[in-house]
Amino acid sequence: MKLLTYLEKEKDGKDLVALYSKVDAYDSEEKAIKKRLENLKFEKEVFQSMEHTMSSLLLKIGEMGINYPISANTYKKELLEEAILNKYIELIDVQQENLTTTKRWFKDQQKNPLFLKLMDSVNKF
Repeated sequence: MKLLTYLEKEKDGKDLVALYSKVDAYDSEEKAIKKRLENLKFEKEVFQSMEHTMSSLLLKIGEMGINYPISANTYKKELLEEAILNKYIELIDVQQENLTTTKRWFKDQQKNPLFLKLMDSVNKF
């Protein structure tokens, strides 16, 4: 709170506080994305290292919300495992893209004079 009060007293104080809040939110989001990404990669690795029964695979497909048509032709362990792995890959790719977007926002902000002033003010504080 002291930092926000300090920033408010600076020239462009309200803009600095608003930008600080946005930076803080993006920072929190980046940490959350990294954690989700780490968890998904770990889950995928664990999944790949285990032997599965048909019932555990069907349960996993349901848990992951995979729309998988079950028929005599698709009711094979290998196909179910492949569908689950593909879903993990898709989820990891989405989180990776989210992380890239967040990092791009931070990089873009480094050209913003207000952002530079904010970083200078935070360092002075």
